[in-house]
This record gives sequence, structure tokens and C-alpha cells, in this order.
Amino acid sequence: MLAANLAGQLVRAGVRQVMALDLDPQDTMRLHFGISLGQRHGVMARLDRPSEWSEAVVNSRSGVMVMPYGAASFESVLEHNALLAARPELLWAPLRQLTADPATVVIVDTAPGPSPALAAILPEADTVVSVLNADAASLALLKDVKTGACYGVPQALASGRGRPRHRVIVNQFDPLSRLATSVMQGITSVLATELLGIVYRDEHVAEALIAQKLVGDYAPFSRAAADLSAATQQMIAGMRATP
Repeated sequence: MLAANLAGQLVRAGVRQVMALDLDPQDTMRLHFGISLGQRHGVMARLDRPSEWSEAVVNSRSGVMVMPYGAASFESVLEHNALLAARPELLWAPLRQLTADPATVVIVDTAPGPSPALAAILPEADTVVSVLNADAASLALLKDVKTGACYGVPQALASGRGRPRHRVIVNQFDPLSRLATSVMQGITSVLATELLGIVYRDEHVAEALIAQKLVGDYAPFSRAAADLSAATQQMIAGMRATP
């Protein structure tokens, strides 16, 4: 949800070209952009043929250029992972070309946790955004999130020297929950410098997905839309501050 909506907010903020690449085998990013459920084509089936990636790009009504993962069987997902583990350049080389234009921003959504796809794109990423919920599980993971150990790359995220920067968004925060409020205090105390934003729990988010729209298009005056816009402005500020 967050990757798709942040991409849409970047377009609203005036970024000239925003591309959203879905590297999660669930292939659900497309739902936020109103892409037909019958559309089964995607980038991963063309992983070893990057010249054909353009055939999988969908120009969404929000202005974001979407590259879905595509329909994939259990076996094909394992094949994709094995191929990326052996040849990570199949992913980072095309991404390097896409981001050669400084006016282009590429948002990449990956499956949770370490993966060959994440390992392949990390060398080319400017920013890695961790998504946490204000719950006990996230509280238990704070140390690993802080150091980057949860990605298998603690030095890349913890050193603060070079790329990628590490940022955190807390999603579905419910201020009426005593547990969530307590956990939020722990998150902000440990990850204060990495905190990109807080998206409060808002029923408009689920409704927007059912309508196959971005939150900003479905409910532009909702709390979630405002929170996503604020997080996007922080992202933009970070991009402008990059040397």
C-alpha cells in the first residue's frame, strides 16, 4: 500500500516522472492503480530480457508508470529468485539506466524481509524505507531495523556513510490503542532520526483499495492522504539534500 501511494503522492508533488516497480510475487501493487485484474503481464517474466521491460509498463491514471511483477507460479518465483541470486545485474543494471535522469524517481516494492531482489537493488538505492506497525512484533525488531540486520546488510544501513539512507514509516497507527501508543514511544525513541512519517489508521485506505484507487485520489481530504503527503514531502526534502 505505502509504495503505491507514495509514488502517487510524488506525482502530485510535481515530480516529472515516477515509476513504480513491484518485486513482490503477490503482484498486488497494480490493484492500487486500477490496473485490470485480467492483466497478467509483468517485468519478472522478462527478467533476463530488460529490453522488453517497456512492454510490461502500464501508464496509470494517476500518472505513475507501473511495472507489475506479473502472474507467477510457485515454481517460477523460485526460478526468478535463483536467477537474481546468480545474476543480480539483471535488476540493478536496468534500474541504473532508469534513474540516470535525475528527474525520474523509481519506487520499488519488495517482499518483506531479505530476498535476492532486495540484495540486487540495494547497491543502486538512494533510500530504503522500512514499514513498521505499532505492535509488539515491531518493538521486538527495533534493534535489527536500526542496524539494518533484518536486511542482511547491517553495515550498509547503519554506517550513515553513503548509500542507501534508511528511513522508517509507521503504518496503521491507532492512537486510541494503549499498546500502540506505548510501542510508538519506543519506536520514536530508538528511530527518531530515521522516522519519515506516521500513517494513522484510516478506513479510507481499505476502501480505496477496494475501489482500485490511490488514497489521495479516493479520499484526498482523509487523514491517511494527509499523512502520506507529509511523508512524501519528507522524502522530497531528503532527495534535495542529497549531494
